Amino acid sequence: MNEIQSFKRGIKPAIFDQTIKRSLKNFPYLIMDHQDLIQGYVFFRTPKERDQQLAAWKRITTISEQHQWLGQILGFPPKAVEHYIDPNPYKQDVGIHYCGITFGSNVKDVEENINWLWEKHQQNDVTKIFKKWRGLSIHIGYGDMQKLKNIQKKMGDIFPILNHASRKSTLKTALNEIDISAKNEQKKSFAFWNKLLGRERGSR
Repeated sequence: MNEIQSFKRGIKPAIFDQTIKRSLKNFPYLIMDHQDLIQGYVFFRTPKERDQQLAAWKRITTISEQHQWLGQILGFPPKAVEHYIDPNPYKQDVGIHYCGITFGSNVKDVEENINWLWEKHQQNDVTKIFKKWRGLSIHIGYGDMQKLKNIQKKMGDIFPILNHASRKSTLKTALNEIDISAKNEQKKSFAFWNKLLGRERGSR
């Protein structure tokens, strides 16, 4: 699902763009034209939603305030908003995409941010964790908690690998380990319940 589809379905609350696209021209929008801030347009589904944000926009005077406001109205998780306004140039981040909502996340907050999205939107859509120029692309089915937990555990190992383009084979191995670990946990769970149910049937 892309962001315009998500927006039109009522999942993504707003869209920011620096131009007025044909697919959005009939939606109400707010013009960000302050010369000292990021300039562009924020599109909303209804005039009421736009008007509710207009007063907040007029109070913004700094880039950090604008980033925080944008992160919130574009549907980013709270931890992702904090990451968005963090000025640290050396922060460790990856991209996350789910239901047309795309944002940067600190590697330590991946699990929390994805859980927040799943709980809020509950859409059977694939979640993607990515770092395009480093070859990282992980797909997670909606609600696959075991794989998500395994990914979070492995993030500390994966991220240093991303800083070395020549180590793509190592990255592939690390990503394969995530899937293998998730499958093993699933097998253990099935075996446990099958054994338990077998005992219950035998005791009847």
